[in-house]
Amino acid sequence: MIKSTFKAHPIMILTLMKPYLFVLVLPLIRALIQYLTRGEIDGLLTFEILAFAFIVIISFLSWRSISITVNDRYLTVKKGFLIKSRAVIEISRLSSVSQKQSPIDFIAQSVDCSINTEAGRPQKSDFNLKMYKNDAKRLLKLIYGEEVRAVIKFSAFRIALLAAATSSAATGIIVGVPVINQASDLLGIAVSDMLLTEINNVSSQFNNIFPPIVNTLTLILLAAYGVSFIISFFKNINFKLQNGKGDIDIQSGFFVRKRIIFKKSQINNICLEQSPLLRLFKRFSMRASIGGYGDRRGEKAVVVPVAAHGEIEKQFKTHFPMIAVNGSPIKPKRSVTSLNRFLYIPAILLMLIIAVGLSFCFAFPYFENLILFLTIVAIAVDLYYASLCYRNYKHGGICLEECIFASGSSGFMVRELYCDKTHIGIIKITETPADRKFKTCKVKLTVRSENADSVRVRNIDTQSAKKYLNKIFNLNIDE
Repeated sequence: MIKSTFKAHPIMILTLMKPYLFVLVLPLIRALIQYLTRGEIDGLLTFEILAFAFIVIISFLSWRSISITVNDRYLTVKKGFLIKSRAVIEISRLSSVSQKQSPIDFIAQSVDCSINTEAGRPQKSDFNLKMYKNDAKRLLKLIYGEEVRAVIKFSAFRIALLAAATSSAATGIIVGVPVINQASDLLGIAVSDMLLTEINNVSSQFNNIFPPIVNTLTLILLAAYGVSFIISFFKNINFKLQNGKGDIDIQSGFFVRKRIIFKKSQINNICLEQSPLLRLFKRFSMRASIGGYGDRRGEKAVVVPVAAHGEIEKQFKTHFPMIAVNGSPIKPKRSVTSLNRFLYIPAILLMLIIAVGLSFCFAFPYFENLILFLTIVAIAVDLYYASLCYRNYKHGGICLEECIFASGSSGFMVRELYCDKTHIGIIKITETPADRKFKTCKVKLTVRSENADSVRVRNIDTQSAKKYLNKIFNLNIDE
């Protein structure tokens, strides 16, 4: 049995010191700068130097103790110099291995390697270490073999659509505000005040069209969305997909390059998703939910960034034939009555929005422009919801075979879910008085995974749904 052992890159020392950066390193640097510029010695400088030296020694010894050993069946991770630990993982149980290279890693010829299994803690890699770039390549070859795969590339336009569809103002604010604060501290200038002043100047030019507060908030949200868009675009640019017999290899990124390889056998489910923006362009994205994958809650691997429905279905059948569905789905009835049942909630909401908007305009005439603006926004959201309901009427359905397929929605997201029946965690059947009258029901399927992807299918035949559920899952639901 051939074994290969890899050691961690020396830059791992900095990674191990990272938790102590603000506590020890920055105060020490500040004290040294003070001494060099003013000739003053902080009373705590000696203590800080000793503490810093202690942390450096501990980090150095910890780095020296880290190693990865790979053979035909197992991967072993060793670490610790006082308290030693050894983790042995069967290679077939690995859910994914990812590698990330930042500009600093590029200079040092290192990569950040993350090894994941389904047994690890959510939102955190099971094992994460810095490796030499060439060692990391050899590690992937030992784990996944040297299969020659065709490379599928995606254009910058498709990546821009993906970035636009997945970006949000909230993400931009979360990322941008700390950067602005840090820039203000370093430059000694109130950068945030300058930006707000400029935003107010620009928003004042539109006061005749929208209320001032609307202009200001809109510009702030657009700026935050722009920050999020740029981050997402450079994160996913240079997207490449390689489809192997038993695994998927995905590479992406510009400044920070990332590579993720995962076994098809470790996939919980595949989702074809369409956000409101992608609906405008009539495009879908394909994402895979993998046990132990990702550093954020609900994170899924992007397999196909953006494609038309026909193209993305073709790629799904090519990449994941083991969960392709062959049976015919149960669909809502095609009738005027059925269509009305899909659209009655948006119709009621539309009347309520108009009634409430008019009432507030009469009650608070001073805020008439703001109320009208908010009413128009609410009507636009309701119209989108109506189009989503109509889409579910035309294309919604569920196929209950050994491989499950469900086409419906989750919130404002169109979702088509594919998975093996063993990965279904919750099956919820709902029957309202109207459902009992028309002998229909709503079925919600939730996948047994960290992401807990779910799809709800409305107004399908109750008897057919219960019949297939009893057959496939050995349930005892009264038909």
